[in-house]
Amino acid sequence: MSKLVFAAVFMAACYTAYRSILRAAERQREAMVKARARTGEPRDLGTLREVEDGLYVPDSFNGRR
Repeated sequence: MSKLVFAAVFMAACYTAYRSILRAAERQREAMVKARARTGEPRDLGTLREVEDGLYVPDSFNGRR
């Protein structure tokens, strides 16, 4: 009987630890999403010019395709 009680208590402890790890991972995911949303400002590309392929590139772009 004591082995059965020990097994039940052990399983409950493992389940509690598992749930706390899941909650911590969820909080971390939410924090990452919030941080990404705060830095989602559009980049300033300056003035764009058209190249021969019909693509628009920043004026400071030196390379050619």
